[in-house]
Amino acid sequence: MKNEYAKPLTFCNIKSTYTMKKGLYTLATALMSAALFTSCAPKTGDVTFWQATGGGFGITVVEIEGSSANITSDYDAAPDCGDPGCATFNLDYGTYSFVASDGVSDWSGSFDIDGDCLTFELY
Repeated sequence: MKNEYAKPLTFCNIKSTYTMKKGLYTLATALMSAALFTSCAPKTGDVTFWQATGGGFGITVVEIEGSSANITSDYDAAPDCGDPGCATFNLDYGTYSFVASDGVSDWSGSFDIDGDCLTFELY
């Protein structure tokens, strides 16, 4: 009979530091301990929405899964993630949809977060 109340043992979010001293730890023990005590936090990355200089857009509101951020500045070239005046979101790895509007123009689409930084121009 299966025990429905049993949970698997995990070592998530346990931080541990080992000092290698002669005779205390072998390399195998240290490597196994490091593998067991790593964080199980999901990987995250940033997506930064921006607009080019001269586009004629006002403040643009970008929404992803109920969160919103504003684009308030224009750039001559793609900015770095998190630059001021851009709409930046930190998200778990995955596929997301967005909508955006400046009150005159509307945008929508989807993107994948699978790295540290993604820049997305609205034009």
